[in-house]
Parts: sequence; C-alpha cells; structure tokens
Amino acid sequence: MKAGFSSMFFGDMRAPDLLALLGTSQAGRWFDFWFDTPCYLLEGEPARHDIVSMVRRQLEWRGMGIVTHAAAFDVNPIAYSPAMQRHTLAETQASLEFASDAGANLVTLHGGFSSFASRVSSYDVMLLDKFCDELLDFVERRKLDITLCLENDAATEVMARPLESLHIMEAVLEKHPRLCVTIDVSHVLKTSTMARAMLARDSRLDASALPGFLKKFGSRVRILHFSSPNRYRAHGRIDLNKDAQFIKVFQEICRHMNVAAVPCIFEYAIEEFGSPTEAINAIIEDATALSEKIGNE
Repeated sequence: MKAGFSSMFFGDMRAPDLLALLGTSQAGRWFDFWFDTPCYLLEGEPARHDIVSMVRRQLEWRGMGIVTHAAAFDVNPIAYSPAMQRHTLAETQASLEFASDAGANLVTLHGGFSSFASRVSSYDVMLLDKFCDELLDFVERRKLDITLCLENDAATEVMARPLESLHIMEAVLEKHPRLCVTIDVSHVLKTSTMARAMLARDSRLDASALPGFLKKFGSRVRILHFSSPNRYRAHGRIDLNKDAQFIKVFQEICRHMNVAAVPCIFEYAIEEFGSPTEAINAIIEDATALSEKIGNE
C-alpha cells in the first residue's frame, strides 16, 4: 500500500516541520498538501513560495510523492451568487497553480453545497458541470500536468451536497471523461449512517450504491482517503478490530481496483492523539495492517 498523510489534519503545523518529524524514516509514501493548509494560506509571498520549495525538497529527498487538494474552504463551486462563483473559480485556479508548483499531478476537487435547498436540485448539478468545464479548460489552456479527481462527499443534516449521492457523481463523471475520482471511505460511512434520516432528500445515499459505482468508475479512481467517522468527528482513527463497516467498504474497493497502485491518504485528526508523532505512527501502523489484509484477500 502506498500510504500517506495529509497536511490539513495536523492543524496549524507548518508542512515542512511536519515532514521533518519523519526524521530519516521512509515511512509514508505520499503527502497530501492542501491549498487551504493554514501554514500556506495565511502566508503572503514570498513565504508561500518558500514553503512550497521546502516541501518539494523534503519530498524529493525522502522519495515521497505529492498529491494536493484544490481550494475547499471559503469557496462554493455551486454558489448561487455570481460574485461567489467568480471568487471560487479564481481561488480554485490559484490552487491548481499551487499544485503544479508543488509538483503534484493529482488534485482532489470538492463539489460544493446547495446555497438554499435541503436537497440537491438540477440547477445545482448544472452549476457543478459548468465549474468542472471551466477548470478542465483552465488546466488545458495553462498546459498544467494535472489530473482533477472529484471526491465523494458526506451527507450532513445542515446542507445538501451533490456529491453525497454517488448517482449524481456518476452523472457528472459521464459528462466529463477527463475527470478522475477520489474515494473517501469515511464519507461513504458517514453518508450511510445518515441515510435513514435523509430518505426525503435522496433514497440512494447509502453505501449500497458503492459496488455499482466502482464497477463503472473503479478504473478512474486515482486517490483513496482512509479514516472512519465516530461520535466526535468525521475523520477518526480506524479501529481495525471493531469497525466492521470500514472493513466491508475496504474489501469492496479491493474487489474493484488495485488499491496498492494508488495513493492511500490516511486522514486522522490530530485531536485524537497526544502529538503529531503519535498520529504519524498510528497511520504507519494501520497502513501496515491494511496492506496485510490486501495480501490476504
């Protein structure tokens, strides 16, 4: 398994300092560097450039790969406000330039949330289609060596997101063959726990839709996110001894694609651990255990 960890789940820790925690260890094959990471987003130039340069040098020295997240906070790709649409497009384009500067070829893209409705409308999906078109055109126009990976969202009580439904996600992917996929297992599990309460919104939310989705689009999955929701947070540590639902979804993914061939990013919230080092050690331990499960399948 090509396991890695994410800058966004280590709070305000600077990305170069986070990588330095690895010491001379070769643990972790991938680093997911979010555009929204506080150490990057809150800095002006030339500090931003320096941070990206330091991260690139550390990753090259360690032989690690990099993936990134496009802008996801303070933006909404399907906002009804034209001003917010323009802001979101500009921030997302800036985050794609950031990805290119950081040396990332794979960029995870979020699908936004409905501005008003408690359920997703055809207008919301139309706005998402338009946003994807604009980004794909931008990548082509700027000749960026980047593949955009649309990520499935988690259902929540307070807002509706188009990509909480794998059926809507299928429709978007069918319209945009250049888009690839990021599968977030915690989002699948979170959505399944919400499914009964969300029947009025969309009866096709739960994990039962995943096998059909993977059968169609498993070959376009480029990134996997691993964590498990708990009563305290959306992205908690996986309990490999007790979390039967996670194992079930993980096995389903293994049936439809080669998990060992893609970056597997463990999104463990730092708040669950006593220190960043403890969190990284937990990721290494769990990645090793899941790798053994792949070998035993």
